[in-house]
Amino acid sequence: MKIHYRTRLNLFFIFILSVFNTSVRAQTECSEAATMLYHALLKTASGKIQLKGKAARDFNTLADSVIASADKSTSRLGCFMQLSQLMQPLRDNHLHFSEKPVQAIPVDSLQSKTWTQHYRSTDHFKEFPRINLSLDSLEKQMTLERVHPWEGIYFLGNYMKLAVYKNELSDTLIAVVLESYLPQWVPGQVMAWFWPRIETGMASVYADYYNKNWNFHRNVRLINNRIPFLGWRKNFEQTDFVNISRKADLFSFKRLQQDIDYLRVGSFSAYTENRAASQLFLQKIKDSLSGKVLVIDLRNNGGGAGKVAKPFEIMLRKQARKKNVFLLMNNATVSEAECFIIKFMGRKNIYTVGETTRGMIAFGNNRGSWVETGHYFKLYITDMKGTKMEQQLEDYGVEPSIKLNPDSDWEEQLLKVIHEKSK
Repeated sequence: MKIHYRTRLNLFFIFILSVFNTSVRAQTECSEAATMLYHALLKTASGKIQLKGKAARDFNTLADSVIASADKSTSRLGCFMQLSQLMQPLRDNHLHFSEKPVQAIPVDSLQSKTWTQHYRSTDHFKEFPRINLSLDSLEKQMTLERVHPWEGIYFLGNYMKLAVYKNELSDTLIAVVLESYLPQWVPGQVMAWFWPRIETGMASVYADYYNKNWNFHRNVRLINNRIPFLGWRKNFEQTDFVNISRKADLFSFKRLQQDIDYLRVGSFSAYTENRAASQLFLQKIKDSLSGKVLVIDLRNNGGGAGKVAKPFEIMLRKQARKKNVFLLMNNATVSEAECFIIKFMGRKNIYTVGETTRGMIAFGNNRGSWVETGHYFKLYITDMKGTKMEQQLEDYGVEPSIKLNPDSDWEEQLLKVIHEKSK
């Protein structure tokens, strides 16, 4: 018998609540928090656009159900799981629902054995969710061929080793720490849950790897053995050709070859320092773009403001009148950087190259506002609605016209593409 998605989701939450309901013994005023979250979502840009007619009625029915069942939870995690259901209907990946940190962790404390001993004696640490399985057996099991493509061993940089496995009682996947060099984590603790969404990808409740507070995101993808949103990847030893190094300058210019100019544009942030840096960069390179081809590298560009992107748009239009321009992108190309690419899709002399972007496009926030949703939780809201095209591509991202192989050098692949297009 086929079980409806909504029924499967309810079974998942019942399972989670039954296992972890007593993990944090604190009255959370969960019903009140659910009501506050419901009203906050109705006021968002995406809520005003998407929650109409049947969608509005369905959302109200869902809210009634969540609010009615919310007080059955006596744990913060249980309440957070319940409230996260309200986040899923809105195709708005700028929305961010999170638990306030139970205990802020100072950076300098991580090297202190005294702090580690104290932290591991706290209720937050002792009652943090864990699995009751043999980790050695689980790790060996993950080395075998798995039925579900998400299952396997993942690495968070050189900080953590995790196992992602399918729960036999539901469609849920669980991420468990196998090894950690961060003292706030120990093997066996649960770092995330994933469950399938109707449209695409996975929804996830995951713990911040630093402060260990719970977060929700509705559009997590597995791409070429990576979960880019969380920074996890299966092949730790393999060179990462897809992402720009975090140590790289946000703005840089070089020549890949004699007639190929390369611009690294790593941010459109409107913060004063970044905006000044972008303006200075454009001023410096305005007389340097003499090559026959221009590459603009937007990989790992986390977006920002249209007013910062605008000068780059003007420069790009001018360059594309007389030469081929290649826009390089990956799944960490987000928000305003995705909007930037959309404006040039299908234009003469402009090619999009790399991998599909994040799909976090249409609904940004002009003010960077958070609202309280109860004593323990908060919501990052949205007040921008984007264009119709941007709304259509929310969740799905911008697919490049030319895809690159993640397993070999992207610069070499790009040069081959450029030479082919120049023939």
